[in-house]
Amino acid sequence: MGLNNLGGHPQTARPLLAPMVEAAAEAHHGLLSSAERERLRALSAATEDVGLFFGGDIFIAFGAVLLMQGFFAHNGTAL
Repeated sequence: MGLNNLGGHPQTARPLLAPMVEAAAEAHHGLLSSAERERLRALSAATEDVGLFFGGDIFIAFGAVLLMQGFFAHNGTAL
């Protein structure tokens, strides 16, 4: 279950995922600088965003995947 199911990516990545990542990094590495915190926040949001983007395309019955496969099959390109 991704964060998208808990209310959407923008509403959950920053208030839920980022603090957990920061706490885990702080427990493992000690106090973090402001720049390190901002980098962890950015990486947390990017990870969830990429997961949502590519996760939807992996599902075989996703409309865009079926459309692409049909287009390639119609034009003689086997995938």
